[in-house]
Amino acid sequence: MIALDSRNDKLKKYYLKNITDIKTTDETFSTDKNLDKLLDESISIWFNENKEPYEVKLHIDKKIAKYFRRKPISKSQKILKNHEDGSIDIILFISHDMEIIPLIKYWIPYIKVIEPKSVRDTIKRDIDMYLN
Repeated sequence: MIALDSRNDKLKKYYLKNITDIKTTDETFSTDKNLDKLLDESISIWFNENKEPYEVKLHIDKKIAKYFRRKPISKSQKILKNHEDGSIDIILFISHDMEIIPLIKYWIPYIKVIEPKSVRDTIKRDIDMYLN
């Protein structure tokens, strides 16, 4: 769950299972259209509302490409290239590396990071650390 703290206009993220001692009140709240848009376009709770989204290019192996064609990772996902072997290259926008890194790790070895190099290096470092 996320909410905008009206006292300081700071976005706060909450894990619902950690909320205890709930007291109901008659107070009502309205949604913020910018916040709704931010949530709608993000991949996960890792998004950074203060950072400009940046581009990630991925190569998706033919063995899993159908899943990314059927259901895009995010609304920003676009297919850049359909390869003859059935694989695809996609592009999407994120605001924090951790929006995409867990998903890439889940699909290893069928996803390769084309850009940015920083995301590719983070995944390689994590894999090397795991294997050592």
